[in-house]
Amino acid sequence: MRRTAPHLRRDRRYGHTVVSAVGTIDRTASVQLRSMLLEAIGRDGPYVVLDLAGVDHIDEIGLDALQRTDARPGALGGHFRLAAPQPAIAARLHDAGLNRTVGVYRTPVAAADAPRRLGVVAAPGAYFSDG
Repeated sequence: MRRTAPHLRRDRRYGHTVVSAVGTIDRTASVQLRSMLLEAIGRDGPYVVLDLAGVDHIDEIGLDALQRTDARPGALGGHFRLAAPQPAIAARLHDAGLNRTVGVYRTPVAAADAPRRLGVVAAPGAYFSDG
């Protein structure tokens, strides 16, 4: 199966920087994505949502990049949240534990509106942090 390179877009919505990704997040794309996320954190502030609605595949390197990105906003008093993954992507995020550490929400609005607290954000076995 041929994977498509991601298209990335960054804008301000809901009081957060929202980065929208479309396509595949693999070894090559994860470098580009993480760079954009870190730039957004440095330029726009530590409240960042990654909208995954258009992502059709994510590999282990991509999952690791998301996990590593989470530390930067937290150190600045903010947060990094994942939003709107397709079912197969939600399952991968769950299996990697990102629903409990980063937070995975059904929509970008839900991600932005979630309480700003630290710690476990999803129950064991739950794909989404917002129920």
